[in-house]
Amino acid sequence: MVEPSSGKVQVTAAAGIESANVTTAVPLDHGHARPIDICNRVMTMRFQLRGMLFGLALGAVSCAALAAPWVDVDTDALTLTVYTSDGRELARFNDISIGRDGVAALHYHGDESTPRGNYHIVAIRPSPLFGTFMLLDYPRPEHASLAFDAGRIDAATRDAIFNADKEDLMPPQDTVLGGEIGIHGIGHDSLFIHTLYNWTNGCVALTNRQINRLARLVRPGVAVIIH
Repeated sequence: MVEPSSGKVQVTAAAGIESANVTTAVPLDHGHARPIDICNRVMTMRFQLRGMLFGLALGAVSCAALAAPWVDVDTDALTLTVYTSDGRELARFNDISIGRDGVAALHYHGDESTPRGNYHIVAIRPSPLFGTFMLLDYPRPEHASLAFDAGRIDAATRDAIFNADKEDLMPPQDTVLGGEIGIHGIGHDSLFIHTLYNWTNGCVALTNRQINRLARLVRPGVAVIIH
């Protein structure tokens, strides 16, 4: 199926060919980024504590100094854009790839859709498959509510996801909603396939050079909106 807005095709099997690297980052100020107050959320995130303490050690004690950029993933335009906390565009990466089954309100274990939602980067780590992997805190409480209302999870599973959010912990990754949703590179896979097809199991994929540049702009605790 061809997506009218992107020209990319959904595929049902991954391809492993040689990879190449390209990056696109356009420093534009469109002036229409959606406002988002990251500072308060970042200040309360447990996995951001070490970064905050480092900032305090450097004398960065103000809310503005601790404010982080945020990431907007547009699954229609297939772009990933990094904004400053006050809405200025830092970088834009074009021709990203999403799940083979497109975008959905919910991702379930075993399907290949990319779930919409408001997330945070929990960890940035090396990956033998993808070069760099940025783990997101999926599933979120809103996903748990939708799945519970649809009869796909029980109250105990819903509450476990809600409690993880309250405690700033990673939500359960072994439920029917699946897990390990993140942003990553293409590793040794094909740039040609990446350019033409949406090929992931539900993650957001960038080229290797793009993910390396993105890793220099973000850190754990940064907000990510997928829509």
